[in-house]
Amino acid sequence: MNEQKVLELDEKAVQSAEQYPRERSLFPVLAAESGRPFVALVGPRGTGKTVLLRQLRSSRPASLYISADTLAQEDRLADVVRLFSERYRVTSFYIDEIHFLKHYAADLKEIYDFSNVSIWFSSSVALSLYSTAWDLSRRVVRHLLLPFSFREYLAFRFELELGPLALETVLQETIPPGHLRTSHRFDEYLCGGLFPHTLESGIKLQPFENIVNKILTGDIPSLEPSLTMDDLRNIGRTLAFVGNAVGDEVSYSSTSRNAGVTKYMAEKYLELLERSFVVRRVFPAGANVLKE
Repeated sequence: MNEQKVLELDEKAVQSAEQYPRERSLFPVLAAESGRPFVALVGPRGTGKTVLLRQLRSSRPASLYISADTLAQEDRLADVVRLFSERYRVTSFYIDEIHFLKHYAADLKEIYDFSNVSIWFSSSVALSLYSTAWDLSRRVVRHLLLPFSFREYLAFRFELELGPLALETVLQETIPPGHLRTSHRFDEYLCGGLFPHTLESGIKLQPFENIVNKILTGDIPSLEPSLTMDDLRNIGRTLAFVGNAVGDEVSYSSTSRNAGVTKYMAEKYLELLERSFVVRRVFPAGANVLKE
C-alpha cells in the first residue's frame, strides 16, 4: 500500500465533493447513522454512490476516503484501517467499490470485532453479506441507492422542491396543484433524467456504454473470479440479446439459444447481471405455470 497516495486521493476526494453542493435524499439518512455505524451503500453504477461517500467524508472530521480499486490486490483492508486509525487517528472510513477487495467480508468482520472505527462502504454489485463463513447481517446496515426518483430529478434539474406523496394520498385525496404542474416533465425524466450525470449538458449515450463495459470487465469478474474471457464475451452476448428482445421473448431457453451457451450458463450469466444491477429477473407465479 502506498500510504502517501491514499492521503493524496483522500484530499482530492474532499475537493471534488465541493463541486456537488446538492445531496441525494439518502444523504441525511446515512449521515444520521449513530453509534458505531457499519453501513453498506449498494446500487447501480452511475447513481452517485462515489459522490455521496465523498460528501459524507467531507462532513465528518477524523475521516478518510479510500477507493478500493486503487489498493493493491495483496493489501488487506483490516491492515489499512489499522494503520490509519493508529497513525493518523482516523475514526471513520469511507471505502468506495469495496467489492474489488478480495477478502472484504473477512476484513470487515475483523475490523468490527477488534477495532472502534466506523465504516461506510459502497459497491456496484449486490454483495454477499450473509454468507456462512462471514455472516455480516448483524453488523452491517445496508442501504440501496437507486436512480433518481421523479421528485429528486425535479430538485436537481430545476431546483424545484416538492414534498413526498403517499400512495394513499394519490388514490384517495386531492393531489396538490404544485405536483400536478410538473406532470409535463415526466416524459423527459423517463427519457434520460434518471441518472445524475445525464443532467450535464451535452451528455449522450457514451457514458452508459462505458458503464456497461466497466461492469463486464470489472464488477462481474470481481464477483466471480473463475470466469474466463469466453464467459465474459458470452455475458456480453447475453446482455445484447436481453436488451434487444421484445415482450416475453426472454427466458433461460431463448437466452441459451441466442447467446450460444447452455441453459445452465444462461441462468448463471443472468444472475451475475442481476447482481450487478443491469437486469431484473421476473419469475412467473401461480399454480400450474409452465412458462419460464
